[in-house]
Amino acid sequence: MFDLIATVLAWFYDLVPSLGLSIVLLTLVVMVVVTPLTLKGTRSMIKMQHLQPEMKKIQTRHKGDREKMNKELMAFYQANG
Repeated sequence: MFDLIATVLAWFYDLVPSLGLSIVLLTLVVMVVVTPLTLKGTRSMIKMQHLQPEMKKIQTRHKGDREKMNKELMAFYQANG
């Protein structure tokens, strides 16, 4: 991984002979690569927050029966997942 980053940084340095600007360009490339993963995680977190009230209802409804609660939660996840 380090070799890849060093190679890209060296390539940017060959393109623009300024180490500072090369680091900025490398940072932009890393951000572009990482952004889709960040967005996917954020969307998943928001979706889970919207599902949380219904999950709490299921947990409250089946407080004494863990097996039934788990089955209903799994069905809920599959329906809304």
